[in-house]
Amino acid sequence: MFSPGDKLEYGHYTVLRELGAGGMGIVYHCRDEFLQREIAIKMLLPELMADEDTVEVFRQEARLAAQLEHQNIVTIHNIGIENRDGKAHHYIAMEFLPGGSMKGRVGKERPQYEQCLNWMKQLCTGLNYAHRRGVVHQDIKADNVFITHDGNVKIGDFGLALIATGVAIERAVQGKGTPAYMSPELCRGDPQDHRSDIYSLGAVFFELLSGERPYKASGMIEMAMKHATAPIPSVAKLNKDVPPILDKAIQKMMAKSPEDRFQSLADLLLIIEKLLLELQVARLGVSDSNSIASNISERPQSTSDAEYKKQDYAQDWQNYLMTQAQPDGSVAPSNPKLDKANNLSTSNPQLSKVNANLTTSDPQLAKKTTNLGDTLNNLLTELLPDKGALKTTISQDRIPPITIPPVSSDNQNKDVFQAIRPQNLQNISHTDSTATKQLNLLWEYRTAGPIGWASMPVLSKDKKYIYVGSADGVVYSLDALTGNRIWRFQTGGAIISSPVEVDGKIHIASSDGTIYAISAVDGSPTWKVNGSAPFVATPIIHSDLLIAPALDGTIRAIAIKDGAIKWTYKAGDAIVSSPQVLENLVVFGSKDKTIRAISLDKAIHHWTFQSSAPIVSSPLVSTDSVYFGSLDGTFSALEAASGKVMWQYQADKPIITKGTLELATVTICSEDKWVHCLDKYKGTLTWKVRVPGQVLANLVSLNDSLYIAVAEGYLLSFNLRSGNVNWQTNIGKKIEASPLVTNKSLYVGTLDGEIISYAQPN
Repeated sequence: MFSPGDKLEYGHYTVLRELGAGGMGIVYHCRDEFLQREIAIKMLLPELMADEDTVEVFRQEARLAAQLEHQNIVTIHNIGIENRDGKAHHYIAMEFLPGGSMKGRVGKERPQYEQCLNWMKQLCTGLNYAHRRGVVHQDIKADNVFITHDGNVKIGDFGLALIATGVAIERAVQGKGTPAYMSPELCRGDPQDHRSDIYSLGAVFFELLSGERPYKASGMIEMAMKHATAPIPSVAKLNKDVPPILDKAIQKMMAKSPEDRFQSLADLLLIIEKLLLELQVARLGVSDSNSIASNISERPQSTSDAEYKKQDYAQDWQNYLMTQAQPDGSVAPSNPKLDKANNLSTSNPQLSKVNANLTTSDPQLAKKTTNLGDTLNNLLTELLPDKGALKTTISQDRIPPITIPPVSSDNQNKDVFQAIRPQNLQNISHTDSTATKQLNLLWEYRTAGPIGWASMPVLSKDKKYIYVGSADGVVYSLDALTGNRIWRFQTGGAIISSPVEVDGKIHIASSDGTIYAISAVDGSPTWKVNGSAPFVATPIIHSDLLIAPALDGTIRAIAIKDGAIKWTYKAGDAIVSSPQVLENLVVFGSKDKTIRAISLDKAIHHWTFQSSAPIVSSPLVSTDSVYFGSLDGTFSALEAASGKVMWQYQADKPIITKGTLELATVTICSEDKWVHCLDKYKGTLTWKVRVPGQVLANLVSLNDSLYIAVAEGYLLSFNLRSGNVNWQTNIGKKIEASPLVTNKSLYVGTLDGEIISYAQPN
């Protein structure tokens, strides 16, 4: 119906490409020109628009889904009509999820068992949320489960949904659904409720775990007969990793009679959560013979959720993490790492020195000859403890056995990459990469000061401009295609964090202790807020708030509209990395060895996790998990709701940069020049690669590729799945800030003060 470049709703939306077609509509990848974001638009098929009942069902999808605000349900943004050639094209604008559907992922390769459990947990959580609000989906299938960029899942396409409380099925949707997933009562045309969704979800789980659908048939009638009468198959026969308890649970979900199924997904969630916890506990060497009941039974009606879950394995697990097994098998009263980690005091004596280095009265800064590399290295030197104090024994129960070949001193700076895989996946292989490429230079622009630390270039929402801050105290707006300067804005101190664009304004956190808001069009000032200490971390925007951390441990929520301070929270020590927002929580780390979670609306303390060393890298967040690295090389995964440890991985050297979260993996870099790719659910090593220099810039990922900037001037791209190098080059410039990566270009800031644009290699 529409082609790339077509404008919808008087220019509100621009069509980018067609994503696919379903039984009721065609889905397009579009750009919202008003809010400057990518969205998906589902357009009702032309042949269905003449039927008023079908149109009403289509619009009902938006109304119902808009009521369901949940992290595992696709968000609906708008509903409307596009009038074209005398026809009214009804559409729904919704969240764009670039990972595609679960059907596409399962069809390529069967996910790992633990990843399946995590997806099952998310689907149960989202669908149970809908059921509690009286909404029955009616078309649960792998095609309607969508994958986010970080590997989580969301339920979409509520086009056949109905309000379950006493409302009859509309004529337009009666008897509809997808045959391979339809419940027996739906096949027979009998009345249905939320338990029909539970049946269909059981069929999805069967396919997820086995790679096959529960029943095979040559036509719709045969398929309906099998759902109604055929024996329920066993998924454990197709996947040996599936335990009997889960096999029986899926069979119970797919019982022929609704009365024989789980009556609520909350009961199934208890089983899945305990299976996940059992896996996590087992990895840490803790066993419990009574971890999960040997059969499935209904929860007694008189038993509350809290009583039902009273056996708290998580507490035993947490206790274990705070101890360390001794050679004689005994358990020490405390983890030796807590004593050996570092000797930084919480009084933060170096702040005064850092402040002095960054003030605008510094004559070197006034002359614009400040060596930001030295400034940042001094900051890191004072934040990092003595390297000798970080030498800790890596416990073999924390990481899989792996042999790392020695790297001789004569090839430390050569263009050599060694990819290593755990022995339990395949034989260890070593790859000497020769994928050197000469990047095609598009343009370069020189500022008057170094560009480093967190000051990566930022692309405008419309992809026309580049914004970057420099240690000369200036924010620059450049044409993304030509590098021509559009405007410049002078602040009062060195800028070593990234600008943030929202609502037509650029927000800058400066080392002079001020947050500036300026016009994205011409750089004219809008408002500014004076803080109490330098800002070296990039603020983040969530909803109508800007969250800005400072070197004195203060974190503020500022209204982006007028700069009004909504709340202030004081941590125990310096915050030198960006916070993250997860649901209604702000999560951040600080030098006092803690990760904290506070409420977004009022900064009320939610939980604190005590790390074994200071934290200078930004955390990563994913649906219900928080990931972070610390200066003793420990990388931890926490439950977002409680701050309890899920798993930990031990690197040999400090982790000072932010990693990436993509393709159900977490990728990090440690100070010893090793890049580690970990399974996000287990913490096990997937691959490990050494790079030819020090990495001070946060890692960047795009389209299944990992991009790394090395301080000595290397730019590298790796395949996220395998760790194999895609390409690499040395630009001959020192790099300490992350590159900006798009499908067509790379934008790199250097310590010489240059912004350089390269064409993305093929």
